[in-house]
Amino acid sequence: MPNSDNRNNFGFRDDNWNPTDDRDKYRIVIIGDSVTDGHPDWNGPYTNNYAHVLESELNQKGHNVVVYNAGVSSYNTLMEVELLKTLKDELKPDMVILAYVLNDSFKEYPYPLFSLLEKAVETRQWQTGFSSFLFTHSDLYRFCYSFLSTDSDIEDRLQQAGEYAILYQDTVSQSLKELSDLSRQDSFQTLVLIFPFLKDKQNNEINLLHEYPYEYLHTQAIQRASQADLPAIDLREQIHSCREKNGAIHADTIHLNAVGNRCIGEYLASELIARDLIP
Repeated sequence: MPNSDNRNNFGFRDDNWNPTDDRDKYRIVIIGDSVTDGHPDWNGPYTNNYAHVLESELNQKGHNVVVYNAGVSSYNTLMEVELLKTLKDELKPDMVILAYVLNDSFKEYPYPLFSLLEKAVETRQWQTGFSSFLFTHSDLYRFCYSFLSTDSDIEDRLQQAGEYAILYQDTVSQSLKELSDLSRQDSFQTLVLIFPFLKDKQNNEINLLHEYPYEYLHTQAIQRASQADLPAIDLREQIHSCREKNGAIHADTIHLNAVGNRCIGEYLASELIARDLIP
């Protein structure tokens, strides 16, 4: 049921949810951050979100489906899986799609982290230091650093120094494993969508196929999903094709506009059907 406000009866940017009325439908829950949540400044009304497009496309093709968009801005993988734990018993998903953005391993508290990382780069002790262990394994440790710095220029200096990979300590593998465990426990299918970076720090479009600077992060994300026994779809080539066909499809570095969201929604619908994942 459409809602007249920006948020539905569960607090998400989606139609109002009525789980008890959806028991005869194939139920898909999408968890993710702002790329999934969307925003009027990026892609207009929530009906333009790729999750909403996915639902419309599948139903138009004769599949009795409901898609619950549970995206929350600024969430990371850990938060998204924890959110799923609070929703799954009521929504009873048949499939859970996790929308993974390349910065999901650190974006919860980025700028304070940059100050810590700058010191680590100078001392070259990050890879073996106790801070590395704490940052990888302690949410409290990452949270505490949120009060220590606001220098947003450090990321640029790290990237220019070739140390950008330090930002991507593995803080998501355990959450992916938990998602995999939940899927077996509650008998739902899973899928990880990997969204690329669309622009560089100078606000220039990135070529997603040739000399793409973040390709290794896509490989890393696919490997982490595979280790958790989760199937994954890398959206890089599809978004490149959509850009070639439609021109600008982005609102900023990671967020898609309405055209980009439609491309992803339509593509995902066709992929789910082609993989015989939808009854």
